Amino acid sequence: LKFPTVLIHFFYYSIDYILENLYLSISYIFPKRKLLIYDRHIYEMAYQQTYSKLSEFFINLLKIVSYKPTIIFFVYAKSKVIFNRKNELTIKEIEYQINKFNKINYKLNLKSKKIDNTENIEKSILEIYEYIISIL
Repeated sequence: LKFPTVLIHFFYYSIDYILENLYLSISYIFPKRKLLIYDRHIYEMAYQQTYSKLSEFFINLLKIVSYKPTIIFFVYAKSKVIFNRKNELTIKEIEYQINKFNKINYKLNLKSKKIDNTENIEKSILEIYEYIISIL
């Protein structure tokens, strides 16, 4: 993607995250549940090469105003396994994202749990489930 397109994507996803944060804020004011799980988070933008063209200022700004998750589950596998399952990204991009996650996770000291999904998805789901149950 070229720079203007990346910027448009960034602002589109920013609005999505802002609306999500509004929902989360309301959920905490009027709690109906103790557990909220969702598939994407703002930190994911920082892992993708597409958004690496943006100034870190934009991504850091969004991190400041976004809801901070209690735990981030990083479900990963060997890059070739991921590519063979769903070849949307190149092996190089998959490896880039895995390495970037590790660097950002260390830099921001995020509470995360890595789940190796190389072998068996049922085992990964069970590992996540057991971890959630253990912290509730």
